Amino acid sequence: MRATLNTIKSYLEQKFITAGCNWQVKLGPIEKEGQAEEDLLITLLRVEEETSVKQPTAFHRTSDISGHYANPDVCLNLYILISSHASYEVALKQINDIIYYLNSIYHEENLRDNDMMKSIKKLSIELQSPTAEQYNSLWQTLGGKVVPCVIYKVRMITISAVEPSNEVKLIEKVHVDRKSPLRLKMEQGKTLTEEEAEELLNVLEEIKKDGILHFSPQELRFLFGKGKALNEQEQAQLAAYLIGLRENNGILSAEEENLISTHINNY
Repeated sequence: MRATLNTIKSYLEQKFITAGCNWQVKLGPIEKEGQAEEDLLITLLRVEEETSVKQPTAFHRTSDISGHYANPDVCLNLYILISSHASYEVALKQINDIIYYLNSIYHEENLRDNDMMKSIKKLSIELQSPTAEQYNSLWQTLGGKVVPCVIYKVRMITISAVEPSNEVKLIEKVHVDRKSPLRLKMEQGKTLTEEEAEELLNVLEEIKKDGILHFSPQELRFLFGKGKALNEQEQAQLAAYLIGLRENNGILSAEEENLISTHINNY
């Protein structure tokens, strides 16, 4: 806020100097006893949060594959009063010039190049038109003598978190848990429906593509029964499992018996 108000103050002073005027602009409150000096005064009336653009998450993306966590930016609107405490005719001229200069603010390179503007992401200044009742209430609240003035809404002042968390990588690929519900169901000897068997087959093939060789004997038997090729290590592991089933009077298919015969010399 301070940087924004000082930027506006510096901008107006530069415009007055260019126009050959020595008018001074200051930041401060309205004095109830009247201002000691005949200066232009910028007074902050109130601060308002701009909730329409508030970021719903604390994650800030910095690239396609990374980002960091920080509190969401706080976007503020400032309502300011610019009042003139010079003689009445000079005050009218000052207020007239202020309206002209602030209406042309987007055409001023010296404002955008101001060092203080580096901390301001977006700035626009909108002239406000309070009703007679609001205007009267404002000066009653301020408690000062009514002088020529103008009210502006300055939007948006964005305040970012000072220290974001360490940069984190975004999720690029999801690996299926080795103990997914279908895999557990198979290991527990439960019967799978046709749809579940098809889904499990896709899951196991995806795991196999990733080079993860941690299949249970039941899963190897399932893949073998679906006609999927097994490497030598997997065949040997499956053969040992099938021999155990046969010794316990388990029923094996002809293909499984052939697999045992191929690897029987290993046992």
